Amino acid sequence: NNIIAFKISGINIGLANSIRRILIAEIPTMCINFVNILENSSNLHDNIIAHRLGLIPFHSKYANKFKYTWELDNVSNDYLYEVEYKLNVTNKTEHIVDVTTNDLVLIENNQISKYKQLFYKSVKPITYDSDPIVITKLNTGQQLSFKCSVRKGIAKEHAKYQPTTVVGYDIIDDNTFNFIVETTGVLNIVEVMNKTLDILKDK
Repeated sequence: NNIIAFKISGINIGLANSIRRILIAEIPTMCINFVNILENSSNLHDNIIAHRLGLIPFHSKYANKFKYTWELDNVSNDYLYEVEYKLNVTNKTEHIVDVTTNDLVLIENNQISKYKQLFYKSVKPITYDSDPIVITKLNTGQQLSFKCSVRKGIAKEHAKYQPTTVVGYDIIDDNTFNFIVETTGVLNIVEVMNKTLDILKDK
């Protein structure tokens, strides 16, 4: 579901490059954008923890239902611009414990409508081969506790929002191009291609 190869004919190299740039940098996705570290006695500094959290991919099918943070002036309370999570893990065992995305707990938002709750709750960390992503490891007695905010963005703002891992094309002739695209998993390949075409239409 994450890889596609296709041919486009009847376009010039400028349009091919436009498609490539959209696939890389202009499709909105959801990532952790703000972290409030409450307690961290792990072996990793707060800044490293925050950096690792920012690189966690989140399901972004409904990113278009969220507002960018710069769009928040003069809006009602019933809007979506972030999804909040919390984590609090203390290693009370005698062996090393992994802290993973399975330990993230969604913070309920009762200010939004039940309809928007569906979009709010859809923003979850993705897994690869059903395995959660390791955030850090804790030795005996160590603790990690924080709150974080997942927000909408594009890769023009920060590379962590990039929805694709591979975007390239071969030039077959002056107006024919063979593309290959692979996604990070935050969107499936059909969603990525549909959003690319929508963005291209608006240009």
